[in-house]
Amino acid sequence: MRKLLTLAAVCATALVVAVSPASTAKIDDIHGGPVCADINSGGINDYTTGTVTFAIGTVAPSCKGITYTVYVYDNTNQNVLLGTGSAPGNKLVAPGVTDGSGYVIVSVPIDESKVTGTSRDAFCIIATSSDDRVFDTANDSGCTSFPTPGSSGGQGGFN
Repeated sequence: MRKLLTLAAVCATALVVAVSPASTAKIDDIHGGPVCADINSGGINDYTTGTVTFAIGTVAPSCKGITYTVYVYDNTNQNVLLGTGSAPGNKLVAPGVTDGSGYVIVSVPIDESKVTGTSRDAFCIIATSSDDRVFDTANDSGCTSFPTPGSSGGQGGFN
């Protein structure tokens, strides 16, 4: 009976490790984490008063066990956080690509009272992927300016 319980425990542990997102290919040796958590692109899809809709691009289709979060900062005063939003991974492949990359759409409610001047033409964005810890942060060196649709401000991508 003891051997049977031990075997059941070993099998259960192996099953948990085999299906865990963290057991898949890793982003890199420094950050670890699954490749589906590796953020490599993004952009503002829509901006209407009070909401920024941001697409996070991932190296592989996003993992269902990973949370993708977007932090939106004022583009003029990048110390002012305007809002945050999160979405779970969805395993969607980015449309029109053949490299197997994925994406997640995140809606972020914005505190319009904190927006300064004409900074509605672009917002400064930081995106993260996390589970029990943060796997990736884009941009690695701080926020990146993204133009809102129909404007010319901002950089337009993570480096």
